Amino acid sequence: MAIEGKVEAELELKSTPDMYFKRLKSEIHHAPNASSDKIHAIEVHEEIINYHPPGGPENCIFAELAIKS
Repeated sequence: MAIEGKVEAELELKSTPDMYFKRLKSEIHHAPNASSDKIHAIEVHEEIINYHPPGGPENCIFAELAIKS
């Protein structure tokens, strides 16, 4: 049984925004391997954009993902 909904999380990354963007763009299919008991599939539903929130960090990357657990 799949559960659908939106999940938001704020993460502090120990990599550059470019490295994270590359991983999210081309290697997202590896994410279920990291926690296979909780995540079974991930699909990117919208284009990834760079966004600079007012008063926030310099580089933020947002994407809408469908996570099937």
